[in-house]
Amino acid sequence: MLNRFGFLLVLGFSCLLLCEGKIFPPSNGTGVTIIPGSTEKIVWSFDDDIKSFTIRTWTFTPSDGRPQVGLARIQGDGDVQILNTSYEFAVEKPATLLLENVNLTYNGTYEFSLLPGPRPSEVMVYIAEKPNKTKIEVPKEAYVGEKLDLNCDSEGFPPPNFTITHNVTTNIASNQSRYIKDKIDYSDAGLYECVATNILGNDTDSDNLIVKVWNADSESGGLSPGAIAGICVAVLVLVVLVIFSVVYYEKKKNEGRNRFDIGEREKDTSLAFYIAVKDKKREENMLPASFDTDAMKQGGESKKEPANRTPQTEYAIIDFAKTANAPRDGPA
Repeated sequence: MLNRFGFLLVLGFSCLLLCEGKIFPPSNGTGVTIIPGSTEKIVWSFDDDIKSFTIRTWTFTPSDGRPQVGLARIQGDGDVQILNTSYEFAVEKPATLLLENVNLTYNGTYEFSLLPGPRPSEVMVYIAEKPNKTKIEVPKEAYVGEKLDLNCDSEGFPPPNFTITHNVTTNIASNQSRYIKDKIDYSDAGLYECVATNILGNDTDSDNLIVKVWNADSESGGLSPGAIAGICVAVLVLVVLVIFSVVYYEKKKNEGRNRFDIGEREKDTSLAFYIAVKDKKREENMLPASFDTDAMKQGGESKKEPANRTPQTEYAIIDFAKTANAPRDGPA
């Protein structure tokens, strides 16, 4: 038992040293595109005697996230053993995998390996898909002078090429999925169509663009952006003027109230003084008749009082706020 195990170990080690061959991928490369329903051969090759390897295996890892599965194997130079029946395929010696009647479930990575031996070889298989779910994004309406931005999108493999046409006859974009025009003209109105194309055919989508002009006679009857901006500015200026007027009026009103208060305070604080007016001075007209209380009582000029009568003293109130200078004591 031990001797047999040692023999196998030595054989395996010897194979690792001697089996230095290399697996070559198919001549059509490590990526193969296959049309649905067709049959495709994936042919690997080896630069040494492939029969000297213990096991040949083929595996498949789907691209949709499903786990890897074994497809087939050959032990030594024996018969092919099919390990999975979920797919239609066959194996041809020495190292060919034949995929039959393929569909989208065949998308993924196919691997061929030799045990023990060199590093496995992988081939990516892509199942071609006709363009589908094509969509063109067109604004429902736009105004003259605005920017026009159109986008095309579609699914399919190989990735589709795009063509955008205007009113069926005019080709405005080729081999690109986007069309941009800085300023729209009225002539840009009409039907826009996106055509997505690959090896299996094409798919289309279209939409209509309505172009409007900013003026009073436009279909919308609206105002242009410039007119709207002008109205906004005018309203803003009017509001500022109203606020300024209200503030100015309140300021003037407060100033008038302050002057009135100052005048009242000046009246209240005016110095009242008293002047003794004698009969002699009354006769000399040193005071106006308005200060002569006797004259006011008799309705005429004042009369001279008897000599033995004590002269009456009369008083007048003078508001210095209405005079230039305050009186001084004594004669001038």
